[in-house]
Amino acid sequence: MRLATIDDLPAMTDFIYERFSKLEYFTFLTEGMEDQEAFLKKLIAAELPLLIKYGEIRLYGEPLAGLISGIPSKDFTLMRQIICSFPVRKIIRTIPKKEQKQFMRKNKQIGEIHYSLPWHKKYSKNSYYISQIAVAKEAKGTGLLREMLTPIMAECQKKNMDIVLETMSEANVPIYQHFGFELVEFHHSSSVPFDEYCFIKRAT
Repeated sequence: MRLATIDDLPAMTDFIYERFSKLEYFTFLTEGMEDQEAFLKKLIAAELPLLIKYGEIRLYGEPLAGLISGIPSKDFTLMRQIICSFPVRKIIRTIPKKEQKQFMRKNKQIGEIHYSLPWHKKYSKNSYYISQIAVAKEAKGTGLLREMLTPIMAECQKKNMDIVLETMSEANVPIYQHFGFELVEFHHSSSVPFDEYCFIKRAT
């Protein structure tokens, strides 16, 4: 494992795009766009430097086989969320007006299940927020996910910090439960063709 730097940006962008671009979340957001790949890669590349600056991204394997990013929830302030949104807004303004309107409409619909205010503050005053987990297809079943989660769980245990995360993939629910995460909230909207599942792993 090593911590990502800005030099890793191209490899991380390609890796995340490869892992997530076909998932319902991204296909819903970019449906009908002329150049979905270019737009998504720009969005990913805009967000990663902010994760490096305010949190951390841990990389596994060479070539890249796994990625996990996170930040102490106390550091994920509303002001920093607003700052993180600026590069994304700039990218949105580069696409055709029709696509801008469609993207903003769908993003608002996703907001019906992915709330802007952190849900986990109701459950924990001291937590570590895992914002992204990605494992290469060829690395599934090799124990890499356990290798990625175990040190974070150990570090948070020492600091008496809970761990919180969410997923919009129902297939991930039993995986996180296997690692001791408790499903505490389920967000659904008829406007969105998928749901959000919110988990916490409490320090014991």
